[in-house]
Amino acid sequence: MPGEATSTRQPGRELRMNHVNNLTMYERRNWPRIVQDIEETLRQCPSLLPAIAVRRFEDGREQRLVVLRGTVPIFYRGVQYNIPMDFWLPAAYPAEPPVLYVVPTRHMQIVPMHPHVGSTGRVYLPGLVTWNASESRLHFIVAEVSSNFSRRPPVYSIHPRNTHATQQSRPAGTGEAATPGHDPTAATDAATGATQHPGRTVLRQRILERARRRFRDEFRRIAELQQALEQEVAAAAQLHDDQGAMRSTTPPEDMAIIQEHARVSQELQAVREEVEAQEEWIDAHRELESDPDLETILASTDAHTNMVTEARASELAIQDTLQLLEDALRRGQIDIDNFLRLVRELAYRRFFICRHLRTLDGNT
Repeated sequence: MPGEATSTRQPGRELRMNHVNNLTMYERRNWPRIVQDIEETLRQCPSLLPAIAVRRFEDGREQRLVVLRGTVPIFYRGVQYNIPMDFWLPAAYPAEPPVLYVVPTRHMQIVPMHPHVGSTGRVYLPGLVTWNASESRLHFIVAEVSSNFSRRPPVYSIHPRNTHATQQSRPAGTGEAATPGHDPTAATDAATGATQHPGRTVLRQRILERARRRFRDEFRRIAELQQALEQEVAAAAQLHDDQGAMRSTTPPEDMAIIQEHARVSQELQAVREEVEAQEEWIDAHRELESDPDLETILASTDAHTNMVTEARASELAIQDTLQLLEDALRRGQIDIDNFLRLVRELAYRRFFICRHLRTLDGNT
């Protein structure tokens, strides 16, 4: 295939699943994963055969790789067709996705401008773009191939007048990978050549019927999921286009208003969050709304503090009393004799209170 990597089939290099030593071109830690993916793919699509072949790259490099060759069944307008394909596992597999090619026979031609197949036969699918080493699997890609090609086949026959279905054939030896020899014609058209090999035709019909029953429900489910995914992608693309059109047609003044509105909305949201936080704090401290009990707040917690508080209160009371006596003397409400007598009594009492305070403070 021009411009893409090609392959050569080498006799005696067929991959046998019970000999992992054939996978020396891959990292040893990936061998179990590669074998598991190949076996699962062969169970899902028995028409594929594993082999080891040389893949030639467009820069001239050559590399021995595992390839699954054969046909992938599709159902187009209710009729089964078999698409010849190669599934290459790159050296970094499963870190890198597999490389797929449609391999048309001499009676086939690739559909021009196909959404998933290039002119060289290289297959491009969403599952290959979003390939994840830990979650993606090779048989998922095979199912996606069948689903997409069932909606739009990648090849067509260049000899429409030839109604004979070319039978798939393999060399007798096991060392060479089988070369797909199908036209993508309906499996039911094989009746024309049934006169030459009736037993082979019956066996082929039985195999196709078993495969059809096995994969019909799975292919239908995958097709529905693919359709839903395409609808979501189309909706997202339309939304993106609408937003881009709005940005391109909106005047600068309106854009400034929109940006200011967005900024104010963010600040308003921040204020709302702050208000909610304050309301939560208020709800958690509802008991503080009532007037506090001063006696409870000022009550001491030990006997020493109580004695100091009482002594200080007595001293302050004596000071207030002396001040009141001086005011009464100036206004003539008390004579000098009574004033002096009361002052002496209060001074005597204050002396002992101050001494008691010094004792409590440790200043004896």
